[in-house]
Amino acid sequence: MPIDTSKFKNAPHCTLASLAYVLPMEDGRWQTVNDGGDVNVLEDADFHRRCQVIASAENGEGVYSVIAPTELGVARKYVLNADKTVSLDGFEEPIDLAEFRKMAVRSTADGKVLASLAQTLTDQWNKCTESRVADDHLMDIRMMAEAYIGSEDPYELHDYRMYSLQTGGMTDGLDFMALMAKINAIGHPDGPTHERFPLKEAFEGWQEVRNLPTYMSGGVRFAFDLFMRDMLGEFPDDRVTMVALPKGDDAQFSEKLEEAGFDLVGMLKPFEGGNVLPGYRTNDVAFHRARGVDIVVFSDFAANYAYAWPTEEGGKFEPPALQIGGFKFG
Repeated sequence: MPIDTSKFKNAPHCTLASLAYVLPMEDGRWQTVNDGGDVNVLEDADFHRRCQVIASAENGEGVYSVIAPTELGVARKYVLNADKTVSLDGFEEPIDLAEFRKMAVRSTADGKVLASLAQTLTDQWNKCTESRVADDHLMDIRMMAEAYIGSEDPYELHDYRMYSLQTGGMTDGLDFMALMAKINAIGHPDGPTHERFPLKEAFEGWQEVRNLPTYMSGGVRFAFDLFMRDMLGEFPDDRVTMVALPKGDDAQFSEKLEEAGFDLVGMLKPFEGGNVLPGYRTNDVAFHRARGVDIVVFSDFAANYAYAWPTEEGGKFEPPALQIGGFKFG
């Protein structure tokens, strides 16, 4: 059956690649290890031509999309289908969208690489926006995000919702300089909340919200403030201490806090995204207040979270009385 090439008329382009773990070698070269365990070595110049970063450390070690040497400069048109498959010009059969994102990078019609499809939709959107030559890809990214609406896959849901935050226009109004001033401002002279109070007695891993890469996004800051402001009062959101573990990990944050003397004093309704994060909803929120801090614990489709701030420096939030088995506490 002849392939219908008409649907590729205004389609975006991609270049074929493969996922690999890349690490620097002592002589300035780079070693790549792909999914199948195959090992290759790249010269430094070849590394910069062929590798598109997905996640890496300061020394460059990390996960990359590695463009096949025969595909450098080759641009192939592709189309996202309604059934979450991708038709690639010249290929007889469609490819599952998840597999396609592992094997391609976005490119211009003349083969200039824009971003790895294995990156989050948010990162792809940022890179394509910065290029100023990728309107077709911006439309395609929007279509991919829409394909993930209602998905039961936690990664796809997270990808869609973070993209929605970035592109929805919601922001706290801070420009880059104001944001940097806020992030770099000196907090309490005795250090962050987890250093001043015994939070580490419950579990490790605490850090301030301002240290998270996603805090750079105005949409993320807006959503965080929407959920937390009533509880925080005047306490700055960027100084809130937090810890998170992926869903499936044995977090048990609330139980560990109680064991360390941080009493559970109330349960709050789930956080809901509304128009900011359509379809987003956490589980019930456990509210702890003891030993000088307020702490909320909850989980969503992706992870388990705990957020803490000093009680006296926060607002005058009054959690509902805790009721267990007909008995009322508080």
